Amino acid sequence: MQRVHFISGLPRSGSTLLGALLRQNPLFHAGMSSPVFSLLNSMMPRLSNANEFNVFIDDAARGRLLRGLFESYYADLGDKVVFDTNRSWTQKLPVLLNLYPEAKFVCCVRPVNEIIQSFERLYLESPLQLSQVIGFDPDTSIYVRADRLMAGNGLIGLALNALKEAFYGPHSDRLMLLSYENIAGRPKLAMEKLYEFLGEMPFAHDFGNIAYEASEFDAFLGAPGLHSVRKKVTYRKPKYTMPPDVLARFAGTPFWETDINISKAHTSLALPA
Repeated sequence: MQRVHFISGLPRSGSTLLGALLRQNPLFHAGMSSPVFSLLNSMMPRLSNANEFNVFIDDAARGRLLRGLFESYYADLGDKVVFDTNRSWTQKLPVLLNLYPEAKFVCCVRPVNEIIQSFERLYLESPLQLSQVIGFDPDTSIYVRADRLMAGNGLIGLALNALKEAFYGPHSDRLMLLSYENIAGRPKLAMEKLYEFLGEMPFAHDFGNIAYEASEFDAFLGAPGLHSVRKKVTYRKPKYTMPPDVLARFAGTPFWETDINISKAHTSLALPA
């Protein structure tokens, strides 16, 4: 593999759309969430003192074994630049930069209220199905669903905390924050800024022909449409259907906008209209 970069950030914030766009470039490979994160997470305890055979493994061997996960999984891609996607990669910046010192992290972001509303829309569109998103629980309300999403181990809460750790941490210069509003509403400018961040040659993307879906995977999760991308890139303002008190709980300017001056993270947040 020539190079590896990572797509992370918050759920329902454009990572599937971004992957579909990047795949138009024949020099790139990008997909929806891959299993590599869970494989790496499972292997790391076996390379620690939790395993008595760890005495035979030094850091150099650990690095080779962990890199081997990526190299084996993507072995058939030749020298393509790989973008591996998982919303939890921002938890692993020190590990990943040890494995791939030149790696960069593209973090898709979106106001929390919009993310919760996006999950709620999916829930309401398939009311007869129970979803893994809410733990396959039939006894929920918007209050329970929002709490579960925002819990420390919830789909939003876990990703949000990991993003904060990376944003305020010592490796924040390796991050680019790409807002959903920009990638969906100003895709040409957003992609130009992304290529500049990555140090890659510009590519003429087709923003009117990118349809993508992972219907089998989404059906397994009980969440039809979770990874569907419309044919034409368009931004649609959210139509809120949540009670005002739920909206009020998660209102306010996101930290990546208020604190961008104290982080070294790159950003697409200030693109011109």
